[in-house]
Amino acid sequence: MDRRMETSTASNMPQGISLMQLISLHWQLLSTFWRPECTVGGDDGQQVTVHDPEVRDPLPLTIHHMPIAVTFAYFGEGNIVVLDPTYKEEAVMGGRMTAIVNSNGDVCAIQKAGGEGLMSSVTMQCLRIAPVKVADITSKIKKAVSNPLRLMTRRGAHVLIWFPTKFKSKHAYDVK
Repeated sequence: MDRRMETSTASNMPQGISLMQLISLHWQLLSTFWRPECTVGGDDGQQVTVHDPEVRDPLPLTIHHMPIAVTFAYFGEGNIVVLDPTYKEEAVMGGRMTAIVNSNGDVCAIQKAGGEGLMSSVTMQCLRIAPVKVADITSKIKKAVSNPLRLMTRRGAHVLIWFPTKFKSKHAYDVK
């Protein structure tokens, strides 16, 4: 299997790797893990029936939240903040903050590396921006995995993950 990730910078490699893992996990759940269908009924609405897979088709498990890493570079004393910095921006940045959030805005993790401390107002502003970016990425992941032609099996052994062209940017991920 020929899987290459070409970037102009290694800075976003953790984000790229986490995206690949999420897509792989999402596809794995859709294709492997199933649960039996259940219904609630009865006279009092308290009877739960777990249907045999021979009677009703099992249902796939779903992923409700996908935590995705978003990186912010800050300059000076944190007065200027850049989302998803380029290689050149990283060369002169004062520090970095990576927030892992889901599209609902739930913060899963934060890492602040380098430079001086950030004001809490700057951190909170970044945490308000991150879910917007994550929601966009999440919708693109869901669109990519919902189309089985985009996740192709080669010779029954390997999975080739292909991102739509509009997902790429000049310093994003090109998987061939």
